[in-house]
Amino acid sequence: MSLRKALAVVVCAAGVGIYALRVGVPPALACTCVSFGTETALGRADAVFSGKVIKVRYLDGPGQESRDVESRFVVTFEVGRTWKGVKGREFILHTFDNSVTCHGYYFREGEEYIVFAYKNRAKEVRMFEPHKLPEESFGVSLCGGTKPLSEARKDLEVLGEGDIPQ
Repeated sequence: MSLRKALAVVVCAAGVGIYALRVGVPPALACTCVSFGTETALGRADAVFSGKVIKVRYLDGPGQESRDVESRFVVTFEVGRTWKGVKGREFILHTFDNSVTCHGYYFREGEEYIVFAYKNRAKEVRMFEPHKLPEESFGVSLCGGTKPLSEARKDLEVLGEGDIPQ
């Protein structure tokens, strides 16, 4: 390839990249989920419930986009029904926005979800530093079964009615 053609390819690629950034083309996800059933999700989870997001508090502000971890946030739910590991009417997740990896899930205030949560391991806890998490904190995975409640009909058929939290 001649120098002129090579330069044209580089300039074209740079132009496409700049256009994609300006238009807001979402990044490709590095996560591929293996499909498994509700019973498996229930078995893997430490807490399973349905609830409405009443608050999303972002821990990372503008200018911190270059962090090595995805944006971190705290999600507070008003629990509607519970199937495993939830005692009260409120449940708090410490999670990530899932823009690149399988960690976390992007939650919207006012929306209802079925949540399959797991206890955060040391790795997830370290990813929240310098913020101190409670002794027992929970997170979710994009591949763990969590989804909008409106898309959870089959899950609810398997799980049954559940309990109303006390």
